[in-house]
Amino acid sequence: MICLAMDTAGTACSACLYDSERDVVLGEISEEIGKGHAERLMDIITNVMALAHISYKDIDRIVTATGPGSFTGIRVGVATARGFGVGLNIPVVGVSNLEAILHEFSADIGDNRAKSGALGVAMTAGRGQAYCLFEFETKFAQAHEPFVTDIEALKTELGAISSPFLLCGSAAAQILDREQDENSLEKKPYLRASISTVARLGAASTETAKKPEPLYLRKPDAVPQKGFAVERAK
Repeated sequence: MICLAMDTAGTACSACLYDSERDVVLGEISEEIGKGHAERLMDIITNVMALAHISYKDIDRIVTATGPGSFTGIRVGVATARGFGVGLNIPVVGVSNLEAILHEFSADIGDNRAKSGALGVAMTAGRGQAYCLFEFETKFAQAHEPFVTDIEALKTELGAISSPFLLCGSAAAQILDREQDENSLEKKPYLRASISTVARLGAASTETAKKPEPLYLRKPDAVPQKGFAVERAK
């Protein structure tokens, strides 16, 4: 199965073509652009397809990262993925960026997994908050359920846990009030997962019947102004 994956949830704009039968990445491009995903995504997809020598008729599945992250960026990726799905009449699946980071973290822990305990990812979300996905239950969410919460509240909650666990992600060191130990691979920041990981998880997904939805863990910063309605032209 040939999968076209895309990720516009963060400051990078990425696309990847992945052959799941051979477990081979046919081509991938990731550009650090900050903003402007709507303007760059289609060019990047076109270049990846040329790099992989793949045409649209060869694609069997579309995969999109669903966030959390930039409100506008996520919308660009999900809308583009859905458009490809409709145009090509193929399934479209979504992969949480938190899930993808946690997957890479778990793979990197490898043989140390048994003694490391449960794992979690915490991404800086601004406003003193973090986007999180843990393998263990907290008062904020069940295991494997994404959530957003204040970092200070999370520090208190995790400080009361006696069983071993490891965190990764951009907010991990702040939450733990220390640098991670050697088993947490602190030298790798885990700011985001590679687009190839998103592609692999999307290829393995069985949730092909429903459309992917953006993972917004909190409301957008921008809200409509009140009291400034403009009369429609007649």
